Amino acid sequence: MKKLFFLFLITVSKYVQSVEVEFNIVGVPRHYTPLKEDIYLAGSFNNWQPNLPKYKFIRLSTNLFKLNIDLPKGDYQYKFTRGSWSTSETGINDGFMPNRNLQISTFNKQTHLIKINGWNDFNGDHSVTGNVYIIDTKFPYPQFNTTKTIWVYLPPDYYTSLKSYPVLYMHDAQNLFDKATSFAGEWSLDEILENNFFTGKQSSIIVGLETKVERMDELTPHPHPSYGGGKGDKYIDFLINYVKPFIDQNFRTVPNREFTGLAGSSLGGLMTFYGGFKNQNIFSKLGIFSPSFWFNDTIFDLVESSDIIKFEDTKFYFVCGEMEGSSTMVSNMLKMINKLFQKGYQNVKYNIRSYGTHSEIFWSKEFLEAFTWLFN
Repeated sequence: MKKLFFLFLITVSKYVQSVEVEFNIVGVPRHYTPLKEDIYLAGSFNNWQPNLPKYKFIRLSTNLFKLNIDLPKGDYQYKFTRGSWSTSETGINDGFMPNRNLQISTFNKQTHLIKINGWNDFNGDHSVTGNVYIIDTKFPYPQFNTTKTIWVYLPPDYYTSLKSYPVLYMHDAQNLFDKATSFAGEWSLDEILENNFFTGKQSSIIVGLETKVERMDELTPHPHPSYGGGKGDKYIDFLINYVKPFIDQNFRTVPNREFTGLAGSSLGGLMTFYGGFKNQNIFSKLGIFSPSFWFNDTIFDLVESSDIIKFEDTKFYFVCGEMEGSSTMVSNMLKMINKLFQKGYQNVKYNIRSYGTHSEIFWSKEFLEAFTWLFN
């Protein structure tokens, strides 16, 4: 009995000596705190482990997080991470973030309100506006045994209405919204769609898939004799069977094919045509910008060998320029358009711009016309 009482006293003593500390994160980098990723507390009290489950915050909303822990009296230091030190917090304007200090000198509960200024993996001069979010930087991508970063743009009235929206899926998300993440300039889709909405025009959800290391493999349906590639079917399978179901489940979309589009440029234009044409039961609107039909002539066989038209309402919007640095860009695009007409497709629109270059600046200028026609 004495032994049990002694153990009880030890337990009570430990409890009394611990103080409840509540951390409330009330501000995070709005566009760069991925919606599917967790925030952790790491500090001198847990050997600076960046991803211990016990120190994982509960997400209350897009930018509100909460964690309650018990700590003994003492002085501590800590930081916030998204699961690793490569994704730890930074200071203002991406500056160095010194350790935060925590002092526990009484047994009274402590409550802390905290703002996180930035993350180590999202440094740069950002240009994002509106409801643009990174869904996940580690979205499972089993077709390539890796992960992928997925972005989403939500219309301005998404959080103030109960509407459901059409969805446009796009490749090369790193180039769509933010100059800091782009390779050679951005499309500025967020600014374009924000302005379009506030002039009373149609809007939609935009879902962007980053394509970087495996880009040539992902965005080409057949291999090139010199450049390789040709794993586009795996990429489209991922988009249709993994990304789209996730988007339809977690956002207010109209999932039917009549309200679902696919768009991209260069190799992304090639994959848009290939993936969209083969999967017209999923996509009814295809925005094909400066398509790289030169990559492999077998792309033309796709239309020639196709069966009778099953979806007469599928829309094809083509655009390219005469200053793209390719002697076959215009002729190849016209060749594909003629094959569509020969097969009986009628909802085909195209533009050939004398000023058009192979660049995000050109595609940005052409986007609104394509979007308006496709989703009208």
